[in-house]
Amino acid sequence: MRYVLDSHPKLGCPPEMHPGPLAWQLRWANALAAGLPVLSREDVAEVEDADVLRRCAETIDGIMADYLERVGKQRWCEKSITSVDHAELLAQVFPKARFVCLYRNCMDVVHSGLEVSRHGYVGYGFERFVARRLDNVVAGLAEYWCDTTGKIARFEREHPQRCLRVRYEDLVFHSVETVASLLEFIGVDPDPELPERIFKTPHQDGPGDANILFSRRVETSSVGRGSAIPVRLLESPLLERINELLEGLDYPCIDQDWNAKPSPFLDATPAMEEAAGPRPGDASPGEALRMICATMGKVQAPGIVRFVFDEPGREPWHVAFDQGEATVNPGDATADCDVRMPLARLQAMAQGKVNPMTLIRSGEMRVTGDVELLRKAFLL
Repeated sequence: MRYVLDSHPKLGCPPEMHPGPLAWQLRWANALAAGLPVLSREDVAEVEDADVLRRCAETIDGIMADYLERVGKQRWCEKSITSVDHAELLAQVFPKARFVCLYRNCMDVVHSGLEVSRHGYVGYGFERFVARRLDNVVAGLAEYWCDTTGKIARFEREHPQRCLRVRYEDLVFHSVETVASLLEFIGVDPDPELPERIFKTPHQDGPGDANILFSRRVETSSVGRGSAIPVRLLESPLLERINELLEGLDYPCIDQDWNAKPSPFLDATPAMEEAAGPRPGDASPGEALRMICATMGKVQAPGIVRFVFDEPGREPWHVAFDQGEATVNPGDATADCDVRMPLARLQAMAQGKVNPMTLIRSGEMRVTGDVELLRKAFLL
């Protein structure tokens, strides 16, 4: 969603800046400066003083005005995971703001949460929910989904004229129609070619979803993976709560046959994959690396990345970067950065079938040395 918005010529959407917590702190500080009786979080939550809210808006708008001037855009947007807990305050501070309520199927969120948290449940808001359910992490992540989705849905109900509902699955499988509705809601010029520019437009690096940094197209592979989450791990009261929210968002409900049938979203995948064009067969290491380099960024500083494969007897390969050019060569080399992985995963990465961040999190792709060199190659 951030990349979609940021790709429009009039809209600037920076990395996560968390204006919600900032607005809360500014309200606290301005309320005290105005002499209002705020002694606790409960007190400041009741502050609706127009001057206090105006000062909060002025401070945040001032920060964003500098950002817009730097990127040459006219209107700012913001996507942070903390906004869900401060949506009402943001609506008061910015009375003309519009809100995009982005939802995703519960079980896919649980699957994604397990995948990104292999080394700990910090960074996405999962920790307090998982801490309460150390006996059942799946249930903990499902409770996280219920909590955040419930807050968004409630805010949408209370501000129907200011909210647009967008489902992640529609954004993935029906990008053109969904983006058109999104731009109309925001009130900017239609841009039919915007979905084609999402990964061609440069975007500022910063806090956010790490997977997007390595994506080169709208990926469908993450949709439907939640069908592998055992439904037996969801107790009846929790499952009822999930299904009530799913039904309200026009999602299929989860029944006891959930694990015995394909995800209801997988039917859309073949058409999407077919539209993306034919996939090449398994490539040799050199071919795979050249395919990857064709989509990688232009690294100006010299450096060498060596790829070593897990399969016994496989010759290493290396990529030399210099002045924006990448040269792929067989054999060993003194490298600034080493990447070790199965050859089959390199081939899958070259064909766009797997995101490198997924491989890094799973431990199938191990990077040592100058990690920044490899990061720049993918991002710039």
